[in-house]
Amino acid sequence: MVAKALKAEGVDTIFTLCGGHIIDIYDGCLDENIRIIDVRHEQTAAHAADGYARQPGNWMDPGALGSLGVGTGFAMAAGLAHPKKEVLCLYGDGSFGMTSFDMETANRFGAPYIAVVGNNSAMNQIRYGQIAKYGKQRGNVGNILGDVPFGTFAEMLGGYGEEVRDPNDIQPALQRAREAVKKDGKSAVINVWIDPDEYAPGTKAQTMYK
Repeated sequence: MVAKALKAEGVDTIFTLCGGHIIDIYDGCLDENIRIIDVRHEQTAAHAADGYARQPGNWMDPGALGSLGVGTGFAMAAGLAHPKKEVLCLYGDGSFGMTSFDMETANRFGAPYIAVVGNNSAMNQIRYGQIAKYGKQRGNVGNILGDVPFGTFAEMLGGYGEEVRDPNDIQPALQRAREAVKKDGKSAVINVWIDPDEYAPGTKAQTMYK
């Protein structure tokens, strides 16, 4: 009944985290020829469904204070909706760590993309707010992350990864990533190391700590 209702509303794809309690719905979706994208995290499923249902465009953004990790679901949805287009997703290292394992899901369903990670080894939006309100002495409490070479994550999944420390190397690294995704059909990660004491204008304008 659920699958028939979805089909009647024009649904051709569902994003889900598998569970035995909804297995009958899956069976119905298969009978109705509805594609099932089984992800690794509920958050990815929700944001992928959101992105997939949007009208065609070139940029998806949750806003200045959007859900952390939304990019993975958006990137996968864009690739599934427009399989002939290249997809680029911009992350911070904190957000990449939230949902990046669903890069494997994107690869599995033929929707590889390029991830560019701005890695400052911190939850820096939160860190800036703490420094602004409480001072430098308490600014680093609970928001410093480890130095993780995320380029190796893509390699673990059979894709291309690269670490970048010089701004002049970003463009060549992106070109190598584009060529690798086209050749291998696997997602790529360009991990760009950035200064933790430089902050984006949107971070400086936030009001949550004022």
